[in-house]
Amino acid sequence: TIHFHRQGGAQILNTRAHRAPARWPLTSHGEEQVEKVIDPSRSSPFIMVFLDLLLRAPFCRRWLHKEDYAFDDKVEENMQDEFLSFRQELSPQLYFMIGFKDRALEDEYIEDLARTNKKRAMLGYAISFFIFFAGLFLDTMQQEPLNNAINSFSEEQLEALQEYDYDGNMATKLNVPIVAVMAFMLAGGIAVPIMYMSKRLERKRNAMTIIGFVFLLYIAVIGYYFQWNWNTSNYVYGPGSWPLMLSLYIMVPLLPLAFMHLPGYFVMELMFWSSFVFLLLLPLLENMFSVFITANWQLAIQHMAPGESETWQLICTGELLQSCVLDWKFKVVYPYALIWILSFAVVITTSMSCRENRRAFINKKVMEVQKEKLIIAHKTREENLVKEHKKKEDTIIEMFQTF
Repeated sequence: TIHFHRQGGAQILNTRAHRAPARWPLTSHGEEQVEKVIDPSRSSPFIMVFLDLLLRAPFCRRWLHKEDYAFDDKVEENMQDEFLSFRQELSPQLYFMIGFKDRALEDEYIEDLARTNKKRAMLGYAISFFIFFAGLFLDTMQQEPLNNAINSFSEEQLEALQEYDYDGNMATKLNVPIVAVMAFMLAGGIAVPIMYMSKRLERKRNAMTIIGFVFLLYIAVIGYYFQWNWNTSNYVYGPGSWPLMLSLYIMVPLLPLAFMHLPGYFVMELMFWSSFVFLLLLPLLENMFSVFITANWQLAIQHMAPGESETWQLICTGELLQSCVLDWKFKVVYPYALIWILSFAVVITTSMSCRENRRAFINKKVMEVQKEKLIIAHKTREENLVKEHKKKEDTIIEMFQTF
């Protein structure tokens, strides 16, 4: 922290002007860089998530705006009493998860966050894309021959498949969503770096808007995909394997949200929709929880190797039958519980990083104000010294003229 002293008759000027929407720091020579004023009240042409759209609505901004926080005033007050707590006195009021009560300051923070964490955001998006590509996309492409073979079955064979919930052209229902996700993830992967790197596009927060919109589309389209494909991996992982499919394929592309340092309410809403769609809505609509029954445990044992199957059938008899069924249910349901835990972990991790990012933003704003006041004080002191020197010279000249 820089301390100011009143020396040589120089007084620190109180620059209590209204805060600009976005103000860049001063140069090392004390000259202000060219300002690029960004009006935070203008809504972005993109829609990120529903909560972000609501928070940007004019009526919601007016209702949430409860404070006009001026760092100049707070720094000036802090200078008057050196015993004041820096962290308490220079901390704008906050809402839970949705930012500062000064909404103009919140817009400035979001823009600063987009600029300072662009590498994290692009890295997280790239990891999410490659997870999707190596998992769902390649898995769907490699089973294309199977889908084509099923589509060429006779009517009798197709009627027999209806016993296994086969309904129409599965290649369309499986391939179209995956190709659509690949298309808009590629489009987002091109648009995000361009927006971050472009000097013409001043609002870098729009890059985060695109990232959030892509993830929202992913949840919606893959939700449709999962509705038709939740039990097609049973022949590999056994009956009741849909939680394993969720944890290995569906939800994994969302995990990079934990370290991308997006705004807290962005991540909170994305995790809410993903948990609601994949962990509650679809399992209830498709009656997925009904597969955790004793009959499927017996079916899983029958699909083992002959020696292993006979061994487990001998062990799981009498009093041990319920223990064996309970053990199977726990192992099948564990991936489902793990997804809930990881979803909460992503939200908690994001809230912690959001708190640290806000603290860093506040410290940076305070240092900018202190630096600006220091420069003003230095210029004022130099001007006073020049005036005093000029006054002394005038006095000496006047004395010589008198003699």
